[in-house]
Amino acid sequence: MALARTGRSLRYSEAEALSESRTVEAHIHAVERLTGYRVQLVRSQLPIAGDGNGSVANSTQRNLETVAKAMAFVEAHLAERLTTRLVAQEVGLSVEHFCRVFKQSTGMSFKRYVCRARVDKAKGLLGDLSQSVKAIALECGFHSPRHFYRIFRRYTGCTALEHRAKLRR
Repeated sequence: MALARTGRSLRYSEAEALSESRTVEAHIHAVERLTGYRVQLVRSQLPIAGDGNGSVANSTQRNLETVAKAMAFVEAHLAERLTTRLVAQEVGLSVEHFCRVFKQSTGMSFKRYVCRARVDKAKGLLGDLSQSVKAIALECGFHSPRHFYRIFRRYTGCTALEHRAKLRR
């Protein structure tokens, strides 16, 4: 893996992440690893950031805790209608500040994170042949099957039925 430690920072280039991917699914995992390294980079900067009294480090730590709380809330309420306003209220921030903190901490927008979490849940449920794709879409929080099909294909590169067929092999 092309993760290099430089002083107190971590470096993992997007080009390296993309070069590792041979399929769309591998590309998604590469992007997820890249996002994880960004969070790791933020955490590695905590002890040295700030003006000597730790105010920036404390702020960064609070941001990471806020994002973790938001992610846990999303996972617990994935089947429900999740709005940025609802989650921002849940973590005690304004919508604008929440969006900024979330993007800085994860490297992706909140909306993209929710879609990715729903698709990941759907991928796991597609192995159960007793459930229809429509039922899985609704269980994962998609408001319509058509929206689910479009988002699923965008994030995985294949349709839900194609993914189900892959799982059966």
